[in-house]
Amino acid sequence: MKKIAFATLIILTFLLLGVQGCEKVTPAENGIVMSFVENAPAKVIATDQTVNIYVDMANKGASNINKGEAKFYLIGVGKNLGGVTTKLTNTKLLETGTEDRLNFAKGAKVLLDIKDPFLLTLSLKSCYPYDTDVRTKICIAREDNPICSIAGEKITATSNSAGPIKLTSLKEEVVANKLMLTAIIENKGVQEKSIGDVYLKSANCDILQDVTNTNYIDELLKEKKVDVEIKTTGFKCNLEEDTKGTISLTNNKGILTCEKKLEAESEETQFQLLLHYKYQDSISTTITLVKA
Repeated sequence: MKKIAFATLIILTFLLLGVQGCEKVTPAENGIVMSFVENAPAKVIATDQTVNIYVDMANKGASNINKGEAKFYLIGVGKNLGGVTTKLTNTKLLETGTEDRLNFAKGAKVLLDIKDPFLLTLSLKSCYPYDTDVRTKICIAREDNPICSIAGEKITATSNSAGPIKLTSLKEEVVANKLMLTAIIENKGVQEKSIGDVYLKSANCDILQDVTNTNYIDELLKEKKVDVEIKTTGFKCNLEEDTKGTISLTNNKGILTCEKKLEAESEETQFQLLLHYKYQDSISTTITLVKA
Protein backbone atom coordinates (compact mmCIF):
# COMPACT_ATOMS: atom_id res chain seq x y z
CA MET A 1 0.00 0.00 0.00
CA LYS A 2 2.87 2.39 0.84
CA LYS A 3 4.46 1.75 -2.57
CA ILE A 4 1.15 2.44 -4.34
CA ALA A 5 0.60 5.67 -2.39
CA PHE A 6 4.16 6.82 -3.12
CA ALA A 7 3.76 6.08 -6.83
CA THR A 8 0.46 7.96 -6.91
CA LEU A 9 2.12 10.95 -5.23
CA ILE A 10 4.89 10.99 -7.84
CA ILE A 11 2.36 10.86 -10.71
CA LEU A 12 0.31 13.71 -9.22
CA THR A 13 3.48 15.78 -8.75
CA PHE A 14 4.49 15.34 -12.40
CA LEU A 15 0.96 16.18 -13.55
CA LEU A 16 0.97 19.36 -11.45
CA LEU A 17 4.37 20.41 -12.77
CA GLY A 18 3.21 19.72 -16.29
CA VAL A 19 0.18 21.93 -15.90
CA GLN A 20 2.24 24.73 -14.40
CA GLY A 21 4.80 24.41 -17.16
CA CYS A 22 2.14 24.95 -19.82
CA GLU A 23 0.81 28.19 -18.38
CA LYS A 24 1.07 31.19 -20.69
CA VAL A 25 2.99 34.16 -19.40
CA THR A 26 1.14 37.40 -20.19
CA PRO A 27 3.17 40.64 -20.18
CA ALA A 28 2.43 42.99 -17.28
CA GLU A 29 -0.32 45.57 -17.69
CA ASN A 30 1.47 48.28 -15.75
CA GLY A 31 4.26 50.75 -16.28
CA ILE A 32 5.31 52.31 -12.98
CA VAL A 33 3.91 50.65 -9.85
CA MET A 34 3.95 52.60 -6.55
CA SER A 35 3.33 51.88 -2.87
CA PHE A 36 3.74 53.86 0.34
CA VAL A 37 6.43 52.34 2.54
CA GLU A 38 5.05 50.68 5.68
CA ASN A 39 4.95 53.15 8.64
CA ALA A 40 6.18 55.98 6.41
CA PRO A 41 3.79 57.59 7.05
CA ALA A 42 2.52 55.86 10.17
CA LYS A 43 -1.22 55.32 10.39
CA VAL A 44 -1.55 57.34 13.62
CA ILE A 45 0.64 60.34 14.39
CA ALA A 46 0.55 62.63 17.45
CA THR A 47 0.94 66.34 16.85
CA ASP A 48 4.30 66.39 18.63
CA GLN A 49 5.72 63.58 16.46
CA THR A 50 7.55 63.91 13.16
CA VAL A 51 6.33 62.46 9.88
CA ASN A 52 8.23 60.43 7.28
CA ILE A 53 6.75 59.89 3.81
CA TYR A 54 8.52 57.38 1.57
CA VAL A 55 7.25 55.71 -1.60
CA ASP A 56 8.67 52.64 -3.33
CA MET A 57 8.23 52.54 -7.07
CA ALA A 58 9.29 50.16 -9.83
CA ASN A 59 9.11 50.07 -13.61
CA LYS A 60 7.17 46.85 -14.25
CA GLY A 61 6.74 47.39 -17.99
CA ALA A 62 9.04 47.07 -21.00
CA SER A 63 9.58 50.75 -21.82
CA ASN A 64 12.56 52.65 -20.42
CA ILE A 65 11.98 56.07 -18.81
CA ASN A 66 14.80 58.59 -19.02
CA LYS A 67 16.07 60.48 -15.99
CA GLY A 68 13.68 63.27 -15.00
CA GLU A 69 10.83 62.17 -17.30
CA ALA A 70 8.67 60.52 -14.62
CA LYS A 71 6.92 63.03 -12.35
CA PHE A 72 5.47 62.28 -8.90
CA TYR A 73 3.06 64.64 -7.14
CA LEU A 74 2.06 64.37 -3.47
CA ILE A 75 -1.42 65.87 -3.05
CA GLY A 76 -3.29 66.74 0.16
CA VAL A 77 -0.44 68.12 2.25
CA GLY A 78 -1.66 71.73 2.15
CA LYS A 79 -0.83 73.61 5.36
CA ASN A 80 -1.31 70.51 7.48
CA LEU A 81 2.33 69.39 7.39
CA GLY A 82 5.57 71.35 7.20
CA GLY A 83 8.84 70.21 5.62
CA VAL A 84 7.26 68.08 2.88
CA THR A 85 8.38 67.99 -0.76
CA THR A 86 5.30 67.71 -2.99
CA LYS A 87 6.97 67.04 -6.36
CA LEU A 88 9.79 64.66 -7.28
CA THR A 89 11.18 63.15 -10.49
CA ASN A 90 13.16 60.00 -11.17
CA THR A 91 16.84 60.65 -10.55
CA LYS A 92 18.09 57.82 -12.77
CA LEU A 93 17.16 55.88 -15.90
CA LEU A 94 14.22 53.59 -15.15
CA GLU A 95 14.84 50.45 -17.16
CA THR A 96 12.56 47.43 -17.00
CA GLY A 97 12.58 46.08 -13.44
CA THR A 98 14.34 49.14 -11.96
CA GLU A 99 13.25 49.98 -8.41
CA ASP A 100 13.71 53.22 -6.52
CA ARG A 101 12.53 54.95 -3.34
CA LEU A 102 11.09 58.47 -3.29
CA ASN A 103 11.67 60.56 -0.16
CA PHE A 104 8.94 63.19 0.20
CA ALA A 105 9.47 63.89 3.88
CA LYS A 106 11.91 62.98 6.66
CA GLY A 107 11.07 64.46 10.02
CA ALA A 108 8.20 66.65 8.77
CA LYS A 109 6.20 68.62 11.35
CA VAL A 110 2.47 68.57 12.06
CA LEU A 111 1.25 72.16 11.76
CA LEU A 112 -2.37 71.64 12.79
CA ASP A 113 -3.62 72.66 16.22
CA ILE A 114 -6.33 70.06 16.77
CA LYS A 115 -8.60 68.96 19.57
CA ASP A 116 -10.15 65.85 18.04
CA PRO A 117 -8.58 63.21 15.78
CA PHE A 118 -8.11 64.53 12.22
CA LEU A 119 -8.10 62.27 9.16
CA LEU A 120 -5.58 63.43 6.55
CA THR A 121 -5.70 61.71 3.14
CA LEU A 122 -2.57 61.89 1.00
CA SER A 123 -2.69 61.02 -2.68
CA LEU A 124 0.34 60.30 -4.84
CA LYS A 125 0.02 60.79 -8.59
CA SER A 126 2.55 59.61 -11.18
CA CYS A 127 2.79 60.91 -14.75
CA TYR A 128 5.29 59.49 -17.24
CA PRO A 129 5.86 58.75 -20.96
CA TYR A 130 5.54 55.15 -22.12
CA ASP A 131 5.49 53.00 -25.26
CA THR A 132 3.95 49.65 -26.20
CA ASP A 133 5.48 47.62 -29.03
CA VAL A 134 2.91 45.36 -30.73
CA ARG A 135 3.98 42.55 -33.07
CA THR A 136 1.85 39.73 -34.40
CA LYS A 137 1.47 37.51 -37.47
CA ILE A 138 -1.16 38.26 -40.11
CA CYS A 139 -2.21 36.51 -43.30
CA ILE A 140 -2.07 38.58 -46.49
CA ALA A 141 -4.27 36.61 -48.85
CA ARG A 142 -7.68 36.58 -50.54
CA GLU A 143 -8.76 33.50 -48.61
CA ASP A 144 -7.54 30.81 -46.23
CA ASN A 145 -4.82 28.70 -47.83
CA PRO A 146 -2.08 26.20 -46.92
CA ILE A 147 0.28 29.08 -46.05
CA CYS A 148 -1.92 30.94 -43.58
CA SER A 149 -5.46 31.61 -42.40
CA ILE A 150 -7.35 34.92 -42.42
CA ALA A 151 -9.86 33.73 -39.84
CA GLY A 152 -9.43 34.05 -36.09
CA GLU A 153 -7.88 36.35 -33.50
CA LYS A 154 -4.34 37.48 -34.35
CA ILE A 155 -3.35 38.85 -30.93
CA THR A 156 -1.67 36.32 -28.64
CA ALA A 157 -0.49 36.50 -25.04
CA THR A 158 2.94 37.74 -26.18
CA SER A 159 1.94 40.16 -28.97
CA ASN A 160 2.26 43.25 -26.73
CA SER A 161 5.27 44.43 -24.81
CA ALA A 162 4.54 44.97 -21.11
CA GLY A 163 2.69 48.23 -20.46
CA PRO A 164 -0.71 49.68 -19.56
CA ILE A 165 -1.96 50.39 -23.12
CA LYS A 166 -2.37 47.33 -25.31
CA LEU A 167 -3.74 46.04 -28.58
CA THR A 168 -6.24 43.52 -27.21
CA SER A 169 -7.70 42.34 -30.52
CA LEU A 170 -6.79 42.27 -34.21
CA LYS A 171 -8.92 40.54 -36.84
CA GLU A 172 -8.76 40.29 -40.63
CA GLU A 173 -11.41 40.45 -43.33
CA VAL A 174 -11.26 40.50 -47.12
CA VAL A 175 -13.50 43.07 -48.81
CA ALA A 176 -13.32 43.10 -52.63
CA ASN A 177 -9.60 43.36 -53.43
CA LYS A 178 -8.55 44.71 -50.04
CA LEU A 179 -7.42 43.18 -46.77
CA MET A 180 -9.10 44.96 -43.87
CA LEU A 181 -7.68 44.94 -40.33
CA THR A 182 -9.75 45.91 -37.29
CA ALA A 183 -7.90 46.34 -34.01
CA ILE A 184 -8.91 47.34 -30.48
CA ILE A 185 -6.60 49.54 -28.41
CA GLU A 186 -7.37 49.30 -24.71
CA ASN A 187 -6.30 50.90 -21.44
CA LYS A 188 -5.53 47.94 -19.15
CA GLY A 189 -3.41 49.61 -16.48
CA VAL A 190 -4.76 49.17 -12.94
CA GLN A 191 -3.37 50.45 -9.64
CA GLU A 192 -5.31 50.11 -6.37
CA LYS A 193 -8.21 48.68 -8.43
CA SER A 194 -8.51 51.88 -10.48
CA ILE A 195 -7.68 52.27 -14.15
CA GLY A 196 -5.15 55.02 -14.85
CA ASP A 197 -5.52 57.93 -17.26
CA VAL A 198 -3.90 58.05 -20.71
CA TYR A 199 -2.87 61.18 -22.64
CA LEU A 200 -1.04 61.98 -25.85
CA LYS A 201 2.70 61.76 -25.37
CA SER A 202 2.99 65.53 -25.88
CA ALA A 203 0.88 66.23 -22.76
CA ASN A 204 2.61 68.31 -20.09
CA CYS A 205 2.46 66.54 -16.71
CA ASP A 206 3.05 69.70 -14.67
CA ILE A 207 0.27 71.65 -16.36
CA LEU A 208 -2.17 68.75 -15.89
CA GLN A 209 -1.77 69.19 -12.11
CA ASP A 210 -2.45 72.94 -12.19
CA VAL A 211 -6.04 73.91 -13.02
CA THR A 212 -5.09 77.60 -12.76
CA ASN A 213 -2.60 77.35 -15.63
CA THR A 214 -3.80 79.14 -18.78
CA ASN A 215 -2.90 76.06 -20.87
CA TYR A 216 -4.67 73.55 -18.60
CA ILE A 217 -7.67 73.06 -20.91
CA ASP A 218 -5.40 72.51 -23.92
CA GLU A 219 -3.55 69.76 -22.07
CA LEU A 220 -6.78 68.22 -20.78
CA LEU A 221 -7.99 67.86 -24.40
CA LYS A 222 -5.14 65.37 -24.90
CA GLU A 223 -6.75 62.93 -22.45
CA LYS A 224 -8.03 59.53 -23.63
CA LYS A 225 -5.88 59.67 -26.75
CA VAL A 226 -2.97 57.51 -27.91
CA ASP A 227 -0.32 58.20 -30.56
CA VAL A 228 -0.15 55.31 -33.05
CA GLU A 229 2.69 54.54 -35.46
CA ILE A 230 2.30 51.72 -38.03
CA LYS A 231 5.68 50.17 -38.80
CA THR A 232 4.56 47.59 -41.40
CA THR A 233 4.55 49.10 -44.89
CA GLY A 234 1.71 48.97 -47.41
CA PHE A 235 -1.18 49.78 -45.05
CA LYS A 236 -3.41 52.83 -44.84
CA CYS A 237 -5.15 53.36 -41.50
CA ASN A 238 -7.71 55.70 -39.93
CA LEU A 239 -4.90 58.02 -38.86
CA GLU A 240 -4.06 61.58 -39.84
CA GLU A 241 -1.03 60.51 -41.91
CA ASP A 242 -2.31 57.02 -42.90
CA THR A 243 0.41 55.29 -40.85
CA LYS A 244 0.83 57.83 -38.05
CA GLY A 245 -1.70 59.70 -35.94
CA THR A 246 -3.95 59.52 -32.89
CA ILE A 247 -6.74 57.21 -31.75
CA SER A 248 -9.30 58.36 -29.18
CA LEU A 249 -10.50 56.00 -26.45
CA THR A 250 -14.11 55.76 -25.29
CA ASN A 251 -14.72 53.73 -22.13
CA ASN A 252 -10.99 52.90 -22.26
CA LYS A 253 -11.20 51.40 -25.77
CA GLY A 254 -10.40 52.74 -29.23
CA ILE A 255 -10.70 51.21 -32.71
CA LEU A 256 -7.95 51.21 -35.31
CA THR A 257 -8.77 50.15 -38.88
CA CYS A 258 -6.25 49.55 -41.66
CA GLU A 259 -6.45 48.35 -45.26
CA LYS A 260 -4.06 46.99 -47.85
CA LYS A 261 -4.59 46.28 -51.54
CA LEU A 262 -4.19 42.56 -52.19
CA GLU A 263 -1.85 41.16 -54.81
CA ALA A 264 -1.96 37.73 -56.42
CA GLU A 265 0.48 36.05 -54.03
CA SER A 266 -0.32 34.98 -50.46
CA GLU A 267 2.04 35.36 -47.52
CA GLU A 268 2.19 35.30 -43.74
CA THR A 269 4.01 38.30 -42.35
CA GLN A 270 4.55 40.33 -39.20
CA PHE A 271 2.32 43.32 -38.47
CA GLN A 272 3.96 45.84 -36.13
CA LEU A 273 2.77 49.07 -34.58
CA LEU A 274 3.94 51.30 -31.74
CA LEU A 275 1.71 52.99 -29.18
CA HIS A 276 3.11 56.18 -27.60
CA TYR A 277 1.47 57.94 -24.63
CA LYS A 278 1.70 59.64 -21.26
CA TYR A 279 0.25 57.62 -18.41
CA GLN A 280 -1.06 58.86 -15.07
CA ASP A 281 -1.70 56.66 -12.01
CA SER A 282 -2.49 57.39 -8.39
CA ILE A 283 -2.43 55.74 -4.97
CA SER A 284 -3.52 57.07 -1.60
CA THR A 285 -3.10 56.60 2.13
CA THR A 286 -4.83 58.04 5.22
CA ILE A 287 -3.15 59.35 8.38
CA THR A 288 -4.96 59.94 11.67
CA LEU A 289 -3.53 62.96 13.46
CA VAL A 290 -4.18 63.05 17.21
CA LYS A 291 -3.50 65.71 19.82
CA ALA A 292 -0.34 65.05 21.82
